[in-house]
Amino acid sequence: MHTSSSRRLFLKSAIAAPAAGTVFSRFLSAVEAKGIEKSDSGLSPVRDETTGLPLLKLPEGFRYQSYGWVGDVMSDGVITPEGHDGMGVISQTGDVVTICRNHEIKGSKSFGPTDLTFDPKAGGGCANLQFNVKSGKWLRSWTSLAGTVQNCAGGPTPWGTWLSCEETVIGPKESFRDVQYEHEKHHGWVFEVPAEGKASVEPLMALGRFVHEALAIDPADGTIYETEDRDTAGFYRFLPNEPEVLSKGGRLQMIKIKGKDDLRTGAR
Repeated sequence: MHTSSSRRLFLKSAIAAPAAGTVFSRFLSAVEAKGIEKSDSGLSPVRDETTGLPLLKLPEGFRYQSYGWVGDVMSDGVITPEGHDGMGVISQTGDVVTICRNHEIKGSKSFGPTDLTFDPKAGGGCANLQFNVKSGKWLRSWTSLAGTVQNCAGGPTPWGTWLSCEETVIGPKESFRDVQYEHEKHHGWVFEVPAEGKASVEPLMALGRFVHEALAIDPADGTIYETEDRDTAGFYRFLPNEPEVLSKGGRLQMIKIKGKDDLRTGAR
């Protein structure tokens, strides 16, 4: 039991923080600035057990296997789309963990089936994957949400679902960076994706329409904290009417520091 719990915590910390790569890059830059040789790290190339390619440098004794490459056929027959992004472990039954993975795509059409599609002219969404932590084997993968746009980050919930966030407020027939898109609906929402069963393709509008990045939930009272990714971004707090049933709405607030209308240069 202890081993399973430890592995689960490792998976959560390793998978649920897509920004970790940025932090690690800054760490390496700091190491270089101090004149420390990278070879001192004790890392060496290790071949991926799936492809045989030396994709990662790891400490001695570590092994890994890649899974879910772009173009791979998932268990439901859907082709794995591009744009792998934020993901997290959202449930565990025995030795089997379920991961939900975002696909940050604008696209021209949904990659998934109609009953899981919000906007048929949008290419983003989510895929769920299952992994057995005891056998070390990937089990299956399937489409869990489609027809969304730029699903960047989000976050796992204490009740075993994934909140997937759209990092855009693009609307119907609008263009972005001189590219014309044919989206049929307004975007900029949060969607809830279950570990099993069908996701609702209705956005959780009470959580706001803005350029969402990530979110985190206080398990004590269900309060949701949301971040935004643009120059005029805000930091938000959502107070649900009924924790664990976000479709019942709630109150959305944005932080404000007295006497400061613009914090892009700092709070002082």
